[in-house]
Amino acid sequence: MFVMCYPGGSGGWISVPTAANQPVVSARLLAERARDSFRLPLPKPGSSPPNGTLVNIPTYLFVDKATWAPDSATAQVPGTAVTVTATPVRVEWSMGEGGSGPVICPGPGDAYSASAQSPACGYRFRQSSSRLLGAARPGFRVTARAVYEIRWTCSGICDENGGVLDPLTPAGSLQLPVYEARSQLVS
Repeated sequence: MFVMCYPGGSGGWISVPTAANQPVVSARLLAERARDSFRLPLPKPGSSPPNGTLVNIPTYLFVDKATWAPDSATAQVPGTAVTVTATPVRVEWSMGEGGSGPVICPGPGDAYSASAQSPACGYRFRQSSSRLLGAARPGFRVTARAVYEIRWTCSGICDENGGVLDPLTPAGSLQLPVYEARSQLVS
């Protein structure tokens, strides 16, 4: 068996004989190529209440559950096949309010339901968006970044059996107005 190699310089392409049962290309390299082929869906973030929320009340955060599913891709050369699986493991929310780290949720979250004691994924804003951004701004830019764990396995003639690659993190965002309600005592 021969493999075409480009050694660089001005030498051009050359044929290099390979020993029997030796991989033609690194399994990890094939895994990286398969990973690069993913076109994972951008998360569609949502909140409850949907069109704005209030300071100091729980805001439910969620992404579209239709996008919350594993995906896989395979790359192969003669004698070697690598399958890469991307599995969503968490959502990292940037709330746009500043001063706090991301809200990390282990799943897609849920919209408000009367039966829920508290949000599976939620946040309490500390200040109104108009106070921080000015009245002309439409609200905080809330970004949901889905983190997909990337694992791969190799079958056939492999120099590695499998492993883990850097995660993929597609993101989507929404503008969320945060209002401040003030109570007034009346005698």
